[in-house]
Amino acid sequence: ILMEGLTPLSESIRDTMTQRFEDRDFAVGLDSAILIGHESTIAASLIAVPVAILLMIVLPGNNVLWGVDLATFPFFFAMMVPLMDGDVVKMVITGVILMIPMHYIAGAVAPLLTDAAQSADFDLGEASLITSPVADAGTPATGIFALPGQALGLSGAYLSLAVGVVSIIALWLALRLWPRRMYVIAGASPEKADEMVQRRHMGGKAGVLPTKIGDPIDPDDLADEVAESD
Repeated sequence: ILMEGLTPLSESIRDTMTQRFEDRDFAVGLDSAILIGHESTIAASLIAVPVAILLMIVLPGNNVLWGVDLATFPFFFAMMVPLMDGDVVKMVITGVILMIPMHYIAGAVAPLLTDAAQSADFDLGEASLITSPVADAGTPATGIFALPGQALGLSGAYLSLAVGVVSIIALWLALRLWPRRMYVIAGASPEKADEMVQRRHMGGKAGVLPTKIGDPIDPDDLADEVAESD
């Protein structure tokens, strides 16, 4: 309820800024916490809990045990709601696919997190290693940036930095050159992808992301992309 109260506040701020700068379109960023109370977020999170426990048991070579991270699943699924239009089945399937590598990434970086905790005089109790799958420890970015450095030292850190920069640039270019296609690949329905392009790339209510490397997307280009996708 507290987070949902931020929505009218952000809309009021946006309206005020738009009135003062009529030639500009503003988008006010909010934390994903405003979506944790959405019915689709809650439903997907509840379904994912037993699935995560099952994966923890059956995945070969997994050494990660789920704990309090199970309670953070609403944050894990929250950002899928607007993209997948609240489709619980699609959200759960996507979540399960993501959770599989998360187990291995979180397990691989556990020694790093444990060393960091010990250096801060954190009491580990009886635990030999600590990690956090849903939080940053299990994300692909952690795998890209942390694991090469852990295995190869400084040269691995440079390698991971280079891979990360190239990946970010590639995604940036793809989202601007083929926005509709990228939204569909991410899990959006064709209708939702059209809506996202309209809002984010064509000067709609939620602001503008430049496409074609600097210019707003042309409706004719969008029509061509739709035809190619279909």
